[in-house]
Amino acid sequence: MQLDNDQRRIFRLAFGVILSSAVAIGFSWPLSYLAPMLVVNIVGADDTPPAPKKAVALLLIIIIGLFSGVIFSSLFITQPILSCLLLTIIFYWIYYFSNTGALPNLAGIMLIVGMTVIPMMSQFDPSLASGFALAFLYTAVMALVFSYLSHLAFPHQTNEISNTPQPLPIVKSAEHSRRIAGISTLIVVPAVIFFLTFNLINAALTIMFIAILSLNPALEQGKKAGIGLLLGNALGGAITIVFYNIMKTAPHYGFYLVLISIFALFISQRVNSDKQSAPLWGMALTTLLVLTGPIFTGAGDDAQDKFSTRFFYIGLAATYIIFAFRITAQVWPKEETKPQTNV
Repeated sequence: MQLDNDQRRIFRLAFGVILSSAVAIGFSWPLSYLAPMLVVNIVGADDTPPAPKKAVALLLIIIIGLFSGVIFSSLFITQPILSCLLLTIIFYWIYYFSNTGALPNLAGIMLIVGMTVIPMMSQFDPSLASGFALAFLYTAVMALVFSYLSHLAFPHQTNEISNTPQPLPIVKSAEHSRRIAGISTLIVVPAVIFFLTFNLINAALTIMFIAILSLNPALEQGKKAGIGLLLGNALGGAITIVFYNIMKTAPHYGFYLVLISIFALFISQRVNSDKQSAPLWGMALTTLLVLTGPIFTGAGDDAQDKFSTRFFYIGLAATYIIFAFRITAQVWPKEETKPQTNV
């Protein structure tokens, strides 16, 4: 049966989630549970995989971002005032280039993670921070491999004329990009400083998700985007609870693969629909993967505690981002962006 491009997008995303989840849970290397989340980010970003040169450049940015965190920690973490100033400058430019499109979203995530989680870990144990950087780098490389395989299995047909109207590109002025970068920086930096000051390494997932969620460009839409973020995470939480309770009836690897396949196909169909709820399902899929992945990489009776703790951390991050963005956005008046017109 010949698939059209809309169907290929559905199966491409589902295949990437299933493949990455199967390998991540099966081999269970450190931070393997983040690979499916990164795959969703990469596969959902474009109909075609990054060109080889672009992929190499992306890997170099990831390496620089992660190990810059290690170097930054070794040089400046003992100087609080200088560290705060440098972090503010670094975050501002990461957000600025991410907002203008000069920096790919995945690279922005890696740079922000490198400058948040790694300094926090280095306060506890420098070797732990280096191990985290290596594990995250390996996970990112595997995510790129899974994404390429997904595009290879369900390639985009360039000769097909899609019936789905394509949105006009949004032209963002330099002033607009600076505004959003400044707001994002004011949101994330105080949280990072707070976590670093009190060395809250057990809540590292919270600061990581605060940093990642702050890259969401829809947040600049204000209250509507905040409600959407809450609804998306609530939907993901509800789906995760259903998934988790079904999985508890037969906690085996084979059953996990069957279950994640069903859920991935179901959610991918809704992510790639033309309905207004499609972005909510995208957030729900990310929440499902991040919450369930680490639970099934280990055994023991603490699975319920792991689930509850991670659910709390993600909810805390989403709530902080929404309220902090609404408060901070009052500093700059919103500038309307204009769609690009075809001449």
